[in-house]
Amino acid sequence: MSREAKKSRYRNVYWHKRRGRWLVKIHARNNPSGKETINVDYYTDEDVAGRVADVAAHLIQGPEAKLNFPLVDEVPLSPLSVPRAVIVERLLELNAIWPDE
Repeated sequence: MSREAKKSRYRNVYWHKRRGRWLVKIHARNNPSGKETINVDYYTDEDVAGRVADVAAHLIQGPEAKLNFPLVDEVPLSPLSVPRAVIVERLLELNAIWPDE
């Protein structure tokens, strides 16, 4: 990889140079944690990170979230390698969503 910073094709996905992985970072206001930025997790695959970002953004920001991929039955589609339940569990650990969401 060159010394230039990688730029993701997806919204809410950023290259973390030191870890050498894609970071899913959701910008949110008025969430339970009180934080404006939620670092969800790191992924080696940019496409997986893009789908995780959609699920996380939809859970944190609601239906007005801007997504990378089209909705399926009004819900973002989780990547096969990271089920929706795993994303929800991670967001609960971070206090980024309420338990009943």
